[in-house]
Amino acid sequence: GIGHFYRHDLRRTMASFMLSSGSDLSTVGNCLGHTQAQTTKRYAFLMEGVQRAGTERAVERMLGR
Repeated sequence: GIGHFYRHDLRRTMASFMLSSGSDLSTVGNCLGHTQAQTTKRYAFLMEGVQRAGTERAVERMLGR
């Protein structure tokens, strides 16, 4: 009853959740069995708000807060 579903959808979802939860690209790549970071980047899509939160944390550190 899921409809169109592919095994690789799970890989993309896993990569997105791992990255959005704070795992680094290398860890995600190892989990997926990738040998090159470029391959992992194709699977990895950050969830809404994660990029903004990361940017805000970086700015806070740059400002010494």
